[in-house]
Amino acid sequence: MFPAIPRLIKNGPPAPTGSMLQTLFTSAQSNPTVFGWLHAQMAEYWPLQKEELNPYNPQQLFNIARDIAKQHPNTEQAYSILSSMREMVQRNIVGNEQVAQVIETACDLWQYHQEQTLHTFQSFQQIPNPSLIAVLMDHINPEERDESNRLSKVWSHMAGIMTEDQRIAVTKEILGKTPKGTEQEPDLCLQLWMDVQQEHKVDLLRGLVTGEGLNDDQRKRIWLQIGRIVPELEMEFFIGILPEIFKIQDAPETVRSVLEAEQEINEIFPQISDRYKLGSTLLKAFISSPSQETKNKLAAWINNIDATSVLGDLKSMEGTTEEDVEILKKHFPKSKHLDKIKVKASRLTNLLAKTDRWKNLQQVLPQNSGVHPKKERQMKPITISHIGCHQ
Repeated sequence: MFPAIPRLIKNGPPAPTGSMLQTLFTSAQSNPTVFGWLHAQMAEYWPLQKEELNPYNPQQLFNIARDIAKQHPNTEQAYSILSSMREMVQRNIVGNEQVAQVIETACDLWQYHQEQTLHTFQSFQQIPNPSLIAVLMDHINPEERDESNRLSKVWSHMAGIMTEDQRIAVTKEILGKTPKGTEQEPDLCLQLWMDVQQEHKVDLLRGLVTGEGLNDDQRKRIWLQIGRIVPELEMEFFIGILPEIFKIQDAPETVRSVLEAEQEINEIFPQISDRYKLGSTLLKAFISSPSQETKNKLAAWINNIDATSVLGDLKSMEGTTEEDVEILKKHFPKSKHLDKIKVKASRLTNLLAKTDRWKNLQQVLPQNSGVHPKKERQMKPITISHIGCHQ
């Protein structure tokens, strides 16, 4: 008999109708199966709240529905309840501020009702918090293509309405989880997330691989995502990120992965003039790298692409040390550029040593030593480009 009643509600006497609805749904909450069935029948027929329908209170019924769905997410009726909640919001039976409650409830039901909750996610231009977005990946079997595709659809919808900060936050949440995927794609979920970023993907990868807040393992995972799409990237992408990556402290695995991609990166720089740009970029990375081992490998890379001429750029680069020149000399023993720059580097090393001694002296001088602050020698940063030599 009840399935016919929703269609008759708008024509029935208001007070008895409102009382019947309120009593029926509040009483049925102790039986989730009946409660879910009732919501399935009423989903499209909820009346607006009006004084003459008192004590009918749709907001109260919405709150009860949310709680029952969260408590019994694995039941078939749970999705009927969620569908009814969605209809109540979309038809303005309850306020638009309840959208967040519908979406969070959909997150709770996702692992049991993926196809159905996908429709709920796509029904709103609003997203849950980053941790809830990331946790969706925990409830798929990556070996099942249908489940991976549904996750991709949900994430694609959410990514399309995100801000840049939200995009970064979700990525970091995913990186905070153990990689999840298949034997062929061990980090499949991160890959799915990156693939739905569309025009934002390159900027997201650039910012994460060079930015702060990631450990070495997480940064390596981002680099491996870059490695998947190397042929799609422009030269400027690598010119910008390589020096930044190589100067990062405590990122040996990331650096190793970049060095292993030498051949793929070289192919992005096919012409002689392009190789010069790559060589110049690698030389900057060489200067900024804190690792002697990495410096040697970068010098070898420059040699491999026959970009010896970039060594002439050393005279305008800051931070070159005598040790740097000695490393380069081993890889480029015939370079005339290094013969000239070695004198400058030696003088720079001596001056830097004097600068350190001066700083140490300032620290140990007592305040009443007679050295007037205004007369103290002002030591400015000194680089090779500040030191002249006869060539």
